[in-house]
Amino acid sequence: MPLEELQKSIEQEAKAAASKLQEEGDRESERILAAATQAADALKKSAKEKAVSEVTQRERDMLTEIENDTQSILSAAKEEAISKYVKPFDAAVRKKLQAKQKDMIKAALKNFSDVAPLRQASVKISKKNAALVEGLVANIEYADIDGIIVSSADKKITADATVDGLVESNADVARRILARGMFK
Repeated sequence: MPLEELQKSIEQEAKAAASKLQEEGDRESERILAAATQAADALKKSAKEKAVSEVTQRERDMLTEIENDTQSILSAAKEEAISKYVKPFDAAVRKKLQAKQKDMIKAALKNFSDVAPLRQASVKISKKNAALVEGLVANIEYADIDGIIVSSADKKITADATVDGLVESNADVARRILARGMFK
């Protein structure tokens, strides 16, 4: 075989080997590129799902915070509205109780006598109403009050039937009544 033929044969074999290597390299490149693309797509999908989950959680947290803030603002507004009417309401109740003071004192004495001896009791009462208890109780103390405070001899039982005492002891009830009427 002459040298030229040998050279041609080597060139052809080299070209064939190079072509084969090129094809294998192309296939390997395509396989690597496909695997990288698949991995990148999986990472994108995972990152997107995580981002959507985080956004959804943030959204829920924000909505909860907004709802709580709204409830606080609403409660404060209701309280402010109620407070606006408490004083006039208390004043109206006080006026009615003061008008019925004598009946209130008589009822307090009657109720107290059902649980403790009235003759041994002490009372705090205004001078203008003292005539209602004179001769009925053991001790009278004069005070600037509207109504009466009756105490047993041992001070274990006390009944506060003063306008202030009744208004204060029923303040929560009055607030609830106002709230119910204002915010049905």
